Amino acid sequence: MKTVENNKNKLQDLATPDNGWIADAEWHQKNKHWLDKSRKIAVKILMTIKEKGLSQSELAQRMGVSRQLISKIVSGGENLTLSTISKLEQALETTLL
Repeated sequence: MKTVENNKNKLQDLATPDNGWIADAEWHQKNKHWLDKSRKIAVKILMTIKEKGLSQSELAQRMGVSRQLISKIVSGGENLTLSTISKLEQALETTLL
């Protein structure tokens, strides 16, 4: 009997129409302007890394940050500060903005 009740509860949870995707979509719409800029910067970073034959790990080491942060940045969803952009430009010896 408990198994049937557990299964009913699981099905009810799965059938719930809002599991966060609506809030995520609204957040992306609200932040579209800076997300678009972040993606453009990410593409420039990736192109520069490729041109210079660098890895993300090497870029992270040049900047004194973790490789995980570089991964977030090049995914295009990181809200970059001017300080971070400046460090990226120095490490890559290029202009991003």
